[in-house]
Amino acid sequence: MQNRASTHKEILKQCDRIPRLKPPLRTEGSPRQKKEKCMGFFKKLIAGAINGHVTMKLDSGTIYEGEVVKSIMHGKGKMTWTNGNVYEGDFADGNLCGKGKYTWACGDVYEGDWADNNRNGKGKMTYADGSVEDGDWKDDEFVG
Repeated sequence: MQNRASTHKEILKQCDRIPRLKPPLRTEGSPRQKKEKCMGFFKKLIAGAINGHVTMKLDSGTIYEGEVVKSIMHGKGKMTWTNGNVYEGDFADGNLCGKGKYTWACGDVYEGDWADNNRNGKGKMTYADGSVEDGDWKDDEFVG
């Protein structure tokens, strides 16, 4: 029987992270509305690379709102998946990295340190049933 930490690890691996963001391919309305809509998404567009703050709905339905550097999620951001899971916190080179809070649709919440999309460092996992794992995490596993 898998423990909860390894189950969440599997869920995280299956998440549809797309490190390189692309401008929307389809917009509706007049050419002016299309241009305004696209420009509203991006703070700065240089040589095909997106830099700044974006709000992007990916083809999968996942929504990313936050900072990007050279079209890669980097800085503060929020990712909302279609299954109801939400991560809000730091991104580095397209990965969950730094301080952040991940809320699963089932009600489980982890808040703490992240590295390379895994819970690493100090953090607190509060399960929907009220049980808590608070302490050190390594490679997405609670170590105490």
